[in-house]
Amino acid sequence: MARRDRCSIRTPLLIQRDHRPPQVGVTLDLSHGGVGLVSPTPVEPGEILDLDLPLGEGTVHMVVEVVWSTPRGQGQRCGARLRAIGVRDSLLLKRELAQVAAEELRAAS
Repeated sequence: MARRDRCSIRTPLLIQRDHRPPQVGVTLDLSHGGVGLVSPTPVEPGEILDLDLPLGEGTVHMVVEVVWSTPRGQGQRCGARLRAIGVRDSLLLKRELAQVAAEELRAAS
């Protein structure tokens, strides 16, 4: 996904993987195809993560695959590709992205 298609959305999210206890991470950017985030622990390319992301009208659940990762401070910065999302969650995500994109356009004017 091209960088211009991403919206800067910084919000806490829950990360679940491999039957481990959930961890709190933070999003850096979000698009229809994936998410940039910081995980409190290392993640590797190819890992599958279940994410719960609170957005304006509710919590969006999505399954993503880590594409790349690099150390960042005490955590791990990574980019992840969307693998699965429900219809309701997809609609919430699209609505939030449209709203943030409109706000970014207004701010740039």
